[in-house]
Amino acid sequence: MIATYAEPSVTPLSFHDAQEALRWALGNPKLEQLALCLAKSALETGRWQKIWNYNFGNVKAGGSYIGMFTCIRLNEVIDGKVKWFNPDSEGFAVPPGHPQTRMRAYANAWDGAQEYIGVLRGRFGLAYDAMMTGDPVKYVHTLKAMHYFTADEGAYLKGVQSLYREFVAKLQGLPHEEVSTDDDARKQAEYILGKWLHEQTGEPSSEANS
Repeated sequence: MIATYAEPSVTPLSFHDAQEALRWALGNPKLEQLALCLAKSALETGRWQKIWNYNFGNVKAGGSYIGMFTCIRLNEVIDGKVKWFNPDSEGFAVPPGHPQTRMRAYANAWDGAQEYIGVLRGRFGLAYDAMMTGDPVKYVHTLKAMHYFTADEGAYLKGVQSLYREFVAKLQGLPHEEVSTDDDARKQAEYILGKWLHEQTGEPSSEANS
């Protein structure tokens, strides 16, 4: 591994901290753009309470990755069955840990948000453009068309729309009702982002243990 090892740590974020980091990563977006970005992110991370080392998308660290990485217990679906990997499994010492368990790590939410937006802009550029329209329907439909998630589009859209409405009000200081998040959506996003990294580096894709 070229990257520097960091101890694994759950790094939950408040709404304020998440929106400040994503606002910065997006480059001072319009209210609707920020609210939509936050809605998808909140849906995938349990309102930013299930983030390891500020890795917004649970993106893995390939062998050529330059930065920091950590190791956490992960699983992969092999032949239709879930197989779990521990960092020290199969004789690996930590660090570097088993290749299946290596995740990118960041020193703060700003770095994590910047790379999360970078992945959206790169691998999912059309969806990023749709997000910047501030239209939840267009954004979710584009994500579905790009195979970002496999869940029912209507159910995924419902979750994004509910959070979007909440955050539009919250960002303006208006009364709002807090809605729940869908854990299945979070796990699907982890899998897709892991698959994207596999396509780029050859590293196997996994899902984080929650």
